[in-house]
Amino acid sequence: MRRALAAALVGGLLASACVSDAEQSGSSLDVDPTTSTLVSDGVGTTGVDGGLDDENPDDEPTPSTFPVRDGVLLGVAVPEGRAALVRDLEVETGVSFPVIRVFARWDSAFPNPDQQALLDAGRRLHLSVRPVASGQPILWRDIADAQPGDPLHDELVAWADRMVAVGPGLYVTINHEPETNESAANGNAEDYVAMWRTFVEVLRAQGGDDITVVWTMTSGSFSDGRADEWYPGDDVVDVIGADVYNWYTCQGSDRSWVDLESLLIDPLAFARDRDKPLALPEFGSSEDRNEPERKASWLRDAAATLDREDIADDIEFAAWFNVTAPGGTWPECVWSHDSTAASAEAFAEFAQILTR
Repeated sequence: MRRALAAALVGGLLASACVSDAEQSGSSLDVDPTTSTLVSDGVGTTGVDGGLDDENPDDEPTPSTFPVRDGVLLGVAVPEGRAALVRDLEVETGVSFPVIRVFARWDSAFPNPDQQALLDAGRRLHLSVRPVASGQPILWRDIADAQPGDPLHDELVAWADRMVAVGPGLYVTINHEPETNESAANGNAEDYVAMWRTFVEVLRAQGGDDITVVWTMTSGSFSDGRADEWYPGDDVVDVIGADVYNWYTCQGSDRSWVDLESLLIDPLAFARDRDKPLALPEFGSSEDRNEPERKASWLRDAAATLDREDIADDIEFAAWFNVTAPGGTWPECVWSHDSTAASAEAFAEFAQILTR
């Protein structure tokens, strides 16, 4: 299953045309209706085949033709899933990211114009839906127990239908990192497991057998045993997801500096025990303000780790979390790839290694 769906990238995941609402998003992104590809309003745009045309920088991008990689599929998350920001990052690094991490709430539109533009350009989305509507949590138990005819069940079916309409290239998670304080108001582990199983049952009933469901926890839950309590079962999970960060001293902590290989030990063991691939829906590293080159070194080591055959064979995709201080909290947690010039250079090298 790991690579069977990769061929869906060729030519894009959807045939429908998309017109991005540039005024709404403040984006300079347009979609060429003849190719369904991302088009910049400037020069030097990267084609979705991953290369910059130095000879003719005014050329429009060509349709997506991602190769089927034997290793990790590289992804990225950008603020608000903005397609223009993905394009800018691809221009900067000279590569294309096959997987884009996006987030939604229960009452969000999906796909929104940015998500549709990314789909039309041949990107695969990893969608996380959080059960929150009008700013209020929806109880996991209520979703689990909703019956046909109930408004909540109808909403769940509507979500499943929208996911199925995107097609088999979609990765889906409902309520990532459920064990964190952010989700505490939704219920407990038992409620979550029941909700997840109901979600997958409805998704499959609506024709979503080919949608890849990615159960996603924080990396710490695999180290302290909490993951077992929250695991919904092998029959309703396609991919194990672990959000993996080298926090170091951000968030006011005094944690040790940890390389990616060490952070992967426990999540990989959990996934291998269940004969499931592992994904890194979010991963990143903070800076060491006393050693400006340290994050750059971390990235180069991470590239070597993810390119190793014994690790890459067990990892579905890895998405760099290129968002700093989500929600305005902990501004010292600088996850963005260009937190220093050295980090930006190392990230470009990292991306090129994992997309070659």
